[in-house]
Amino acid sequence: MCQKFVLTCASIHSPLPLPVGLVISHVMKDQYIAAKERWARKMAGKEKPAVRSMTRLPPGQRQVHNLPVLDLGTQPDIPLDKWQLRIHGLVENPVTLNWEQFQSTV
Repeated sequence: MCQKFVLTCASIHSPLPLPVGLVISHVMKDQYIAAKERWARKMAGKEKPAVRSMTRLPPGQRQVHNLPVLDLGTQPDIPLDKWQLRIHGLVENPVTLNWEQFQSTV
């Protein structure tokens, strides 16, 4: 059951009953727009903020220096001229790349 009521305020002039969710989302949208307008007035005429360091980690993350290598301890010795990456099966466009092609796409 949807509650309905008549709301009249500066941002909504409607004599028709409106669903509660519609009124709340409309009011929230108006508040969001007003906040963006305040920010734009505050920032008008100011130069752009400096770009943060490219080496900076995002909040909540930390650099790990001892990441474990997850393998069985043996790596096969595959000559690069015989190496290939094959993407096939349930894909739209199967692809096979040799080492040179793979390196050029990186």
